[in-house]
Amino acid sequence: MSKLKILLLIISCSFGCNKIFDVACPQEDENQGLIVDLPLEDITCPPENEFIDQSNTEGVVVQTDDEYRGISPFPLISGDQCDLPDIDFVQYTLLGLLTQGTGCSRSYRRNVSGSGNKFIYEVTVRECGGCEPLELRWHWVTIPKISSSANVEFVTKIQKFNE
Repeated sequence: MSKLKILLLIISCSFGCNKIFDVACPQEDENQGLIVDLPLEDITCPPENEFIDQSNTEGVVVQTDDEYRGISPFPLISGDQCDLPDIDFVQYTLLGLLTQGTGCSRSYRRNVSGSGNKFIYEVTVRECGGCEPLELRWHWVTIPKISSSANVEFVTKIQKFNE
């Protein structure tokens, strides 16, 4: 191919090829794997961006009602309390992971996998567009009860999409 053709291809792709290869940005959150859908969206008060403890990147495993009520509520560092949804800790374990993401909008894929004493809680932050507002968000999910000796690995992945 001549140098002129290569140059024309590069120039034309810089204006239009990215639209050909764009994958639509997912707009809906997804829960996968062992996650049991309970109404955990209520665990967002007071407003997270103002009160979140940003130093906690390891994730949280909650096994008992005392732990659930005693984390103020969770790694929020405000003295304010909120109404937490009821969780039956005989049947379920609660996992929480703090993520941060940018983009004009974001959606999330949460997945818990594993068995026995080894589990992985992975949150994929799907960032849409080139905007830069930072969002900090806790992702709380319930899974069938696991042993208190189980090891939970917390993983955050980032996927970027053009809008």
